[in-house]
Amino acid sequence: MELVRLIKSLVRGNKDLDLGQLPSRGLFYPEDFWIKIKRASSEQIVHYETNFVEKDMFSIIESIKRVVESNTVFPENYNFRYLKVIDLIWVFLEIVKFTQDKKININYFDSDSSLVKEVEISSDSFNYFNFTKFEKFYNNEEKIFEMQGYRFSLPSIGVESDLLKYLNSKSAKKSGKDLTELNYNFIFFLGMKDGITKKEIENLITIFNDDLDKKEIDKINGIIEEFSKSIKYTLKIGKKVIDLQSKIQLKEIFR
Repeated sequence: MELVRLIKSLVRGNKDLDLGQLPSRGLFYPEDFWIKIKRASSEQIVHYETNFVEKDMFSIIESIKRVVESNTVFPENYNFRYLKVIDLIWVFLEIVKFTQDKKININYFDSDSSLVKEVEISSDSFNYFNFTKFEKFYNNEEKIFEMQGYRFSLPSIGVESDLLKYLNSKSAKKSGKDLTELNYNFIFFLGMKDGITKKEIENLITIFNDDLDKKEIDKINGIIEEFSKSIKYTLKIGKKVIDLQSKIQLKEIFR
């Protein structure tokens, strides 16, 4: 095994990802955007496993981000921050498969046969969200869905990171306003932005929490609800839907 890893490290190479196979189906990226992945090094795997904290979702996501950021290649003028949050885990799994040269399978209980069966996590089994039912609202030039006067998109890693950084800074300062009660749905209406400034965040918090009336808030909530299933990771086998959240053993996934 160590010899195989040594050979891989010497001949690392890149692999092109099919954007159409991502959970986002590539619908929210610019025309000239692409993603290539590399094999994770032994050192990166050790660091990932050593720093993996069970049941700490924030820590787990940060560990996954480090692996993905270190092993992805993007076109000039783009970077890891442009990646949509929904695609992060998929790209991570692709890096694991490319690194280990093996499939990733999970077990599930088949109630029809009363047997535990195995299925591969792949584009053939993934339960993709049906974006086509909203195709009449899709703006192909700007890569957004225009609905009821709003421009829906999925948030990027960069936007999410900037918002979390802002919230952490406010929490550290013990701001008088309860941050957990605020509405942050504006992250779904920022198009292809890969970042957001403190001033922009504060302006949008004011708009989405103080300026919009109930009618507009209901519109926004309705749009997000329509696309809510697009941010879930499930497999579909026949008519059976399998939630992946508790099925993937992330800590040992490179083994």
